[in-house]
Amino acid sequence: MPILRDRPTWFVYVAFFAFGWTFYALGPAFSFLRAEQDTSRFISSLHSLGLATGTLLSGLLLAWLTTRFGRSITLRTGMLFVAAGTVWLCTGPSVWWTVPSVILIGFGGSTLINNGVAFLEAHHAEAHAAAISESTGVSGIANLVAPLGMGLAVGAGFGWRIGMLVAAPMFLLAFFIRFDGSILNRAQPEHHETGGLPMTYWKAWVILVCCFGAEYTIAMWAVDLLQNRGGLSAAAAAAGLAAFTAGITASRFAGARLLQRLDGELVFRGSLLLPALAWFGLWLSTNSVVMLTALALMGFGVGLHFPLNMARMMRASEGKPDRATARSALAASLAAAAAPTGLGALGDIYGIHEAFILVQVFLVVALALSVVWRIPEVRN
Repeated sequence: MPILRDRPTWFVYVAFFAFGWTFYALGPAFSFLRAEQDTSRFISSLHSLGLATGTLLSGLLLAWLTTRFGRSITLRTGMLFVAAGTVWLCTGPSVWWTVPSVILIGFGGSTLINNGVAFLEAHHAEAHAAAISESTGVSGIANLVAPLGMGLAVGAGFGWRIGMLVAAPMFLLAFFIRFDGSILNRAQPEHHETGGLPMTYWKAWVILVCCFGAEYTIAMWAVDLLQNRGGLSAAAAAAGLAAFTAGITASRFAGARLLQRLDGELVFRGSLLLPALAWFGLWLSTNSVVMLTALALMGFGVGLHFPLNMARMMRASEGKPDRATARSALAASLAAAAAPTGLGALGDIYGIHEAFILVQVFLVVALALSVVWRIPEVRN
């Protein structure tokens, strides 16, 4: 079924693009902040914990906020929070100042993404999986250019803050996309969703935690690995993260078409197998070209994890899309709190190379569970 790309859909796409830039600029930003603030990897990873805290708060409040204020206001508020948090992050001299700013980014980003996904799921009916995949493909373009922008800003002597602040005015663009805001609100339940989610949903939720864990650890620590293992400079390593995001971008645009032709469960398992295999090239090599190629292949698989996981969880939610997306925010917060922080602590003890084994653990566990816990697609 073709995707209806109307103005509300483009509004969500532009907002996803802006947050995509913000999120994938954070990894290089945290690396530069660690050098500026002269902290250990574990202390630096408190930024990931702050991101998780904001995501957790959003997960707890999202269903209530959407019902109370409507999806349109909630989406726009999320955009405002991300923009404000980005400016705050760039003004902070110490970790105790910058961590709270990331809480604001986490809250706004999670509110924006999960509300946007729920809207696309309801608005596009049978084409919702393809629409969600395409929306994350749009954000994937930002994911691609954000690390390049950060690397270029640092290499040109402007500093990482200029690259980070590019995201803030992007949100203003979304406000100029005019449409009837009630369209967003029509795609929400008239009453607060009640009742628990089925066990099938929670099985998919566990897999989502593993997928988020793999993506977050790569996004936050790949720059460090490229510097220490691949011998790249700080600016080159920051730009090198674009190899991972290029794979994500390519897979999300390809995924929208793959899902219209192939079984979603088959595509999902393939998206887990590919990065698990490519991880060996990243981990075993010290050649920067091989490492960047492996990162690109890993990104191609990881890029499909979020849209396919969300589609699986929607199918398993038994008609509770807002509750399902809110609980997915809890999965993101748990992964963001535990995975990068755990890898940072392991990196301080054993080194960043050995700590990167944690990424493979997440991928293998997710792949094994996806084989055991299947959620068949419903086709008319």
